[in-house]
Amino acid sequence: MGRKKVLSKEEIVEASMDLIQTKGYEFVSIRNIARALECSPQPIYSQFESIKAVDQVLSQAIYDKMLKDYMLKENGEDPFLQLGLGYIMFAKEQPRLFEFLYFSKRNLGINDGNYNQLIKKAGQGDVMNSLDENLVKKIHQKISIFTHGLAVQVMARPDLYTEDEIRNLLIDTSRFIGEGERNREN
Repeated sequence: MGRKKVLSKEEIVEASMDLIQTKGYEFVSIRNIARALECSPQPIYSQFESIKAVDQVLSQAIYDKMLKDYMLKENGEDPFLQLGLGYIMFAKEQPRLFEFLYFSKRNLGINDGNYNQLIKKAGQGDVMNSLDENLVKKIHQKISIFTHGLAVQVMARPDLYTEDEIRNLLIDTSRFIGEGERNREN
């Protein structure tokens, strides 16, 4: 293979994401990453001690991509609605990355240090702005279960719902859950 190649962690993670998207997460191995980067496994082992270490950083990178490119994307939507819509659209548009995060046993956990920030942001939009943070958390927890189910459906069948249909399902379900939580508190 000639000269020794020096790779950054970011290059290795990017190649791993490409492998997931083209072949599936089962194909992510040190040897296959090296093949994709046209090098021996040694430069990968100089950055990561094992495939588990790659998987840990890869999981976080995929999660961060979902947050930045989908859930926190500024597009004029209500922030609470955007969290759910972004999550579902990530599953629809990036099904293999979604599958890695939520169905593979290789996702070793992600650091969701953004949770409180997400809840605070969700509470700033029209949908949740009049509610206290604890109620927003309760509603978010319940809508997350519905949202995950919907994401799994569109991951498996991307043509099942349009983006507008998904938006309306999220709005209606948020209203039902919100009304239930408000009634429970009274």
